[in-house]
Amino acid sequence: MLANMVPDSEWIQRTNDELRDYHFMLSEIERLQGILKDENKAIVRASKERKQKRLRKLQETVKRIEHAANTITDEREKTVLDSIMDGEKNNIIARQIGVSRQRYYEIKRSVINKMATLMYGTDEEDLR
Repeated sequence: MLANMVPDSEWIQRTNDELRDYHFMLSEIERLQGILKDENKAIVRASKERKQKRLRKLQETVKRIEHAANTITDEREKTVLDSIMDGEKNNIIARQIGVSRQRYYEIKRSVINKMATLMYGTDEEDLR
């Protein structure tokens, strides 16, 4: 059923942004966890609650990305996806998999469409 779904352009943009920021999100989760675990650091209650809320949101986004990423089966698409999630540049990824930039963008578009459908085309409760 999901394979026939055409993702909404908002889903595509959101997915593209989240994949681009994935590497940053992992670092930010680690940073926030460190701040919140440091008992010697005095954190104002409102600031602590804000950091906890932000941490939960980042963790949910990472979980959604990883869940969808685990369903990608094509090896080239996996390589493109992993490289995007690692923060590599588009031209480097294209060279890495040995294709033209145009072909790379076709593969990337396919991955983003699949990921968008998987991440936002289902009820979010299914991903928890």
